[in-house]
Amino acid sequence: MRTLYNKTKDTPSVIYNEDNNKLELKGNMISFDSGSFWNDITREIVENSNLKSVDFDLEYINTDSIKELLIILKNQTNSDLEINWLYVDYDDDMKELGENLKKVSMKKINLIEK
Repeated sequence: MRTLYNKTKDTPSVIYNEDNNKLELKGNMISFDSGSFWNDITREIVENSNLKSVDFDLEYINTDSIKELLIILKNQTNSDLEINWLYVDYDDDMKELGENLKKVSMKKINLIEK
């Protein structure tokens, strides 16, 4: 398991598990300098041909990061990549965001209530 980013109050933890080829983002994405953060994540997702799944377990994500995430999803060419969007049952906004990302990106995104 390799930690790409440690969780802060403004950024999620980003962990790559080499055993199951899974990338996990967990926490808040509030950072106003989201470009450099997402560049590293994009590189990890796009360049890692072994990647099998990505879990987005975000409590909050700002508008700039939503745009970056949409770019990543739209440019994803690995049709076998499993994309999971986790949300808590009472958070209708995060559920709706996952649904919207699924529609706009035209990718198979699993919406998972936790």
